[in-house]
Amino acid sequence: MIYMLRPTLVSICVFTFVASIAYAADPTENPSDQIWLSPPKPTSSTSNWYAQPIDAPRGRVIEFDATRLTYAVESSDRKVTVAADRVLWIEPSSVPEDESTMIRLFEAGEFGKSLSYLPDVLKARPPVWRQQWLTMMSACAAHRSGRAKIALDLVEQLDRRPLPPMVIAWLPIQWNGGLASGVANQQAGERIDDESLLVQLVAASWMLTSPDRSTAINKLQSLTRNRDRLDVARLAQVLLWTTKPPAEVIESESKWLVQLDSFPMVMQAGPSMALQRKLRASGQIDSANRLLWSNQLTPIHRWLGLVE
Repeated sequence: MIYMLRPTLVSICVFTFVASIAYAADPTENPSDQIWLSPPKPTSSTSNWYAQPIDAPRGRVIEFDATRLTYAVESSDRKVTVAADRVLWIEPSSVPEDESTMIRLFEAGEFGKSLSYLPDVLKARPPVWRQQWLTMMSACAAHRSGRAKIALDLVEQLDRRPLPPMVIAWLPIQWNGGLASGVANQQAGERIDDESLLVQLVAASWMLTSPDRSTAINKLQSLTRNRDRLDVARLAQVLLWTTKPPAEVIESESKWLVQLDSFPMVMQAGPSMALQRKLRASGQIDSANRLLWSNQLTPIHRWLGLVE
């Protein structure tokens, strides 16, 4: 069954992102939220001998953008600011019914139905960071439901302003090496040189298993050299790892694991799953299992199984 989207979906994204900035900053509108933060980086006065736990404070989100999260601690006037790349997930204390249904449908694999809720959910004007994540989730839903053009359009729209790493981590990148549909490959080929670097990255990931694999590899190599977008360069580098022959995988394993560990934790889900599949395919079963068990024991987000 086809679930139709309103033709103004992308324009609604533009309008809502701008119109709700004041709403996101209003301290009276947001009740206490559950926040998950990766451990801070070790300093000279702290030990990194033992793994540090994920922090899970409760508080009211005041501001969350590409660089920082500021929240008011629950039952306190104290405000805390942390780097945005430490934010793994934020669970609002309550969301409107349409938004809750949209997320539930996505989690259930009803991607077409989930996608159809986006226009109405954005019209309700949740905080900007929440709009960005919901829109990126919808880009994943569009890709999963065979709407490659909508997926790329939504990614392009989002890339017009800086995004929190938590949102970028949900890009509809083809991490699992599966075959993209013919329609997805066609759309990817048309957008491989898009002005948006995130669109280029997603398109290249879709094309890696297509007859245009060499075009995708060339694009990824170009993206790894981009010093202005370290997030894009890192993800492109991981996608290139998946193209290497077994001998190079075995030789590079230790170096790649160190590089992966240097990524912000929130950005490690898709890359670690891609690397463990590549290690397994190259006969490095023990290493692949260690990565797999790490993801299972300490999932970066609750929908890890839905990473593409």
